[in-house]
Amino acid sequence: MQEKIMCIGTESYLLKQKYGHIIMSATLKTRLFYLHAIIGKMLKIGILGGGQLGRMLLQAAANYPVETYLMENDPECPAAHLCHHFTLGDIRKFEDVYQFGRGLDGITIEIESVNVEALEKTGNGRC
Repeated sequence: MQEKIMCIGTESYLLKQKYGHIIMSATLKTRLFYLHAIIGKMLKIGILGGGQLGRMLLQAAANYPVETYLMENDPECPAAHLCHHFTLGDIRKFEDVYQFGRGLDGITIEIESVNVEALEKTGNGRC
């Protein structure tokens, strides 16, 4: 089974071994650029929640080699226009979160009320 980036957020992150390489550089930005060079594609990073913190995460993500995905139940949320891909959904519903996270390399959350069971099932949400 292929390992995934488990959590990338504003306060903490865990980057597991991936694609047979151990990435030991000091900064998240360097790690993401190194992974991008290894796999030759943009990493798909999802954000659950599109409020002000989601907006700030997306503004910071613009400096990284990532393709951003956002799920929120309000298409007019503050972060909606900054992501590459917007999904209308409820972050508290198992099926919405699971379907959103299945094909992503990593997921971070910007609000507490997220369906944790769905995150665990995708393999992206254990922090």
